[in-house]
Amino acid sequence: MALLARSRSTPAIRRRRAVAGVVVVIAAAGLVACSTTTPNSPRPAATITVMTRNMYFGADLSPLFAAAAGQLGPDATAAYRQLIQSDVPARLKADAQEIASAKPGLVALQEAVIWTVTPAGQTTATVAYDFVVGLQADLARLGSPYAVAAVADGFSGALPVPAVGVVGLQDRDVILVRSHDPQLSVSNPTSGTYAHDLTVHVAGAPIAIKRGWGAVDATVGRHHFRVVATHLEAYSDPTRDAQAHELLDLVRGGREPTLVLGDVNSPATGAGSQAYDAVRAAGWSDAWAQANPGGAGMTCCRTANLSSGPLTQRIDMIFTDGAFRAERAWLVGAGASDRTPGGLWPSDHAGVVATLAVAT
Repeated sequence: MALLARSRSTPAIRRRRAVAGVVVVIAAAGLVACSTTTPNSPRPAATITVMTRNMYFGADLSPLFAAAAGQLGPDATAAYRQLIQSDVPARLKADAQEIASAKPGLVALQEAVIWTVTPAGQTTATVAYDFVVGLQADLARLGSPYAVAAVADGFSGALPVPAVGVVGLQDRDVILVRSHDPQLSVSNPTSGTYAHDLTVHVAGAPIAIKRGWGAVDATVGRHHFRVVATHLEAYSDPTRDAQAHELLDLVRGGREPTLVLGDVNSPATGAGSQAYDAVRAAGWSDAWAQANPGGAGMTCCRTANLSSGPLTQRIDMIFTDGAFRAERAWLVGAGASDRTPGGLWPSDHAGVVATLAVAT
């Protein structure tokens, strides 16, 4: 066939082929010129998809923060019942389905808690729910395994629950990384707590609500960047705003491009807390707003029993510095089809996913 094709070539065809060859050479030269970088020019952009997801404790803890000694038992019992009724296993399966469908390379989890129970008369606590272990198991069953890249322990505490025992809680912020991704790697996990925290009184005893951050260095191909995950204070505007400035001090002047993912508990409208405005004023971009100009993107908050409630605030954020551009951003856990088989929402929040272009 090749010989036949050559035998049918005419002088006009040969001339057209010669011209085409010149065009190809010129185009190739242009391509080389476009792809050549100087030491100070950015590398061609790669993309990374990331998610931030508040998993929700499973119970509203705020009544405990003001409980008098005589009311502590009933309030603790109500919170524990609410936790059980929240159907943690079904919610974790829903979270896993969200992640497996969106395929983010990195996931920042807030309220990724461990609940323990020490039965009455015993001294050894057993794990009732480990949200991260359960989520990882569900992801593995879906054929989409994720590994823990960083963990930041927050506040912890334990209270006696009549007829149950001592129920303990360890709050955590966790970064997951997609396993077996040849283009993505992470290293250098670090974590810390904010100097500013809120003190509440449970049955008259002061308890500090510690909040913090976790971080990793990430590489996609030849592109390097830093990822910081956080959960700012929910119950105090001044504390939250102070934590936001600590966060900005943490990420200011970094050598690598940086992402900040998390629940900042500060509405994008600027109402009440000034944390969101402080981050934006420091030069950080809001991925949702960049990808969806004018889009509502509400993420908070359902009712504590997860049965109803509109999302009326946008407080879950993916902040980027100048090296990133949000190509797309969308919500998960916000549609009716995202409910568990029992009709519950997976969390009192919706999650945010964004695909970002990065040039370093």
